[in-house]
Amino acid sequence: VETFVLDLDEKSPKVDELGEFIFRYRDEHCIEVDVPKHIGLNRLFALLDGKGVRVISMRNKANRLEELFVRLIQRKTVEASS
Repeated sequence: VETFVLDLDEKSPKVDELGEFIFRYRDEHCIEVDVPKHIGLNRLFALLDGKGVRVISMRNKANRLEELFVRLIQRKTVEASS
């Protein structure tokens, strides 16, 4: 499962269910959606489109600073063991 943050157009209707997807509102125009890898994003966007919801932007919820820190630590560990 991967979590995506979707910014919605302010004119989009409120979403009350998204089929097999688990979601939660972060604020009035932003939702987080858990997307199982075996289902994928196409199904999510088809459901949103069918409900008249327009997505303005999308990003992965993973903390980019945390990812950068982990990569730097891994690189230093590899360099130290060489």
